[in-house]
Amino acid sequence: MQSEWRTHKGKRFMYANYAGFGEDVDRLAAEVDTVDAIICQEPEHSVLILTDVRATVGSSEAVAVMKKSAARTKKHMRKGVIVGVGGGLRKLLLEAVSRFSGQDLVAIDDIEQAKDWLVEE
Repeated sequence: MQSEWRTHKGKRFMYANYAGFGEDVDRLAAEVDTVDAIICQEPEHSVLILTDVRATVGSSEAVAVMKKSAARTKKHMRKGVIVGVGGGLRKLLLEAVSRFSGQDLVAIDDIEQAKDWLVEE
């Protein structure tokens, strides 16, 4: 597993490291399932999450994995940010996942800015 709990400015968050999977949807799905299992053990509305999708292809299969994850973990989430979306089609795919899951997902390209935004009250 390459994802882990991290701390930024004294606040704990899950770093969902889905970066670098390229087109390997099976490996992505395995990582997502592991992270989801951890998140679902946390209290409702408590999890801060930074999801890193840099260098992972936004295929329809990958989007399906992310939609399933967002629906499964929704009640545990307090706030989330995604790094590596950029613009164009990937931005549209993020908006689709956000609408499907009912989660307000924010995309910020700079990882340090994303961490700062995530831990703001």
